[in-house]
Amino acid sequence: MQNNPTPNREKTQWLVARFKVPLDPRHPDWPETCPYATTAWSWSLERKAAVLHALVCGRWGCSYCGPRKARKLAHRVGQANPNRMLTLTVDPARWDSPRAAYDGTRRKITPLIQRLRKQCGNIEYMRVLELHKSGYPHYHLIIRSDYISHHLIKHAWADLTGATIVDVRKLHNSTHAARYTTKYLCKQTYVPWTNRRVTTSRNFFPPADHSKDGCLDLVDRLWDDCHPWLAAQIKWPGRIIRQIGSDLWMIDDLAEHEQRENSTAGVAQ
Repeated sequence: MQNNPTPNREKTQWLVARFKVPLDPRHPDWPETCPYATTAWSWSLERKAAVLHALVCGRWGCSYCGPRKARKLAHRVGQANPNRMLTLTVDPARWDSPRAAYDGTRRKITPLIQRLRKQCGNIEYMRVLELHKSGYPHYHLIIRSDYISHHLIKHAWADLTGATIVDVRKLHNSTHAARYTTKYLCKQTYVPWTNRRVTTSRNFFPPADHSKDGCLDLVDRLWDDCHPWLAAQIKWPGRIIRQIGSDLWMIDDLAEHEQRENSTAGVAQ
């Protein structure tokens, strides 16, 4: 599924004016989700109710999506059991601008890893892009590998890019690796040239376990290019919007909701 980068702003403004719906994240009932999300509607055969799904923008610069992506990624990095962190710099004197340095070095990571694999065996990695205060890029690689000498990495990277400053550190445990990942992803949320701040080798992460995923048995999916909050208020005014998962809500009938609340209160007593 491809997420729309932003809602249809002209349509959103028209709907807000037409239906007098407050499109304000400070509203007490505003759902906790991406401010740039669009909407998918479905019918749950399992729950026998309408389900609203926020299609988030997924951008690192988003105040909602960026931190959530960083936390999720940090957790997965811990599961990958990396044991080294490698930092690769660029030489500003060789480039006309930070953007030129990025364009000239970003595709050098793959040939660097290929060279190292020939001499050091299998290497799996995750690459994180970060900008220096000067605006020039550098790359952090979270690695799982056998021993790699600093001299070998420095020589190979200098041959590919002309830069001679590299740093290699040992990661002592998965918590250490996750902490580094969160640090580098959260302290800088915006890179002007790209939204692909992170790339990984094919086998860096272990296979995802979907055995615990809930099944709502969704059918009849429809898309709407306005924000979920606005779509819900217009399509089901007065209904209860109950969160049942991350960026996922169920539309309850008000009477059914009150009946459920009363029955729950009775059991508690």
